[in-house]
Amino acid sequence: MSLSLEKIDLLMERANVSYKEAKETLEATDGDLLEALIRLEREEKIAEPEKSKEERQREAKDAFKQKSTSLFNDLKETRFKIKKDDRKAVDVPLLAASIVTLVTMPVSIFALAAPYLFGYKIVVGKDDSASSENREN
Repeated sequence: MSLSLEKIDLLMERANVSYKEAKETLEATDGDLLEALIRLEREEKIAEPEKSKEERQREAKDAFKQKSTSLFNDLKETRFKIKKDDRKAVDVPLLAASIVTLVTMPVSIFALAAPYLFGYKIVVGKDDSASSENREN
C-alpha cells in the first residue's frame, strides 16, 4: 500500500476532512484516492468547504437587504386606523404613522392618548377589506 503525504493532503483538500479521517480512509481503501472519496461521500463525511470572509459578508448583506425589504413592505401594507364605530377618523399606512410618531415624539404621545378620551379605538393591522374588494373585481 502506497500511502503518501501528497495523497493525504489531496484527499483532505478535496473532501474537506481532517488529516486523521483522510489517513484512515486511505488506509481502509488501500491508498485508492477515488475509492476513498466515494467512501467518504457515501458515509456523508465530506464537509462543505469553508466560505471566504467576502462570501459570508455578501450573504449577510443579502439577508439583511431581504429582511429590510420585507419589513418595509409589511409596514406599507399594514394600516394604522383611528375609528369610532364604523367611522374612520384616520387611516394611513403604518410606515407613515411610525415616521410621524418618531418626528413629533412629545406631541405624538398626547395625540395617541387623545382618541381614547373621546371613545375612539386605535387599530393596527392588515387591511382585509381592500384585499377582498380586489378579489371581487
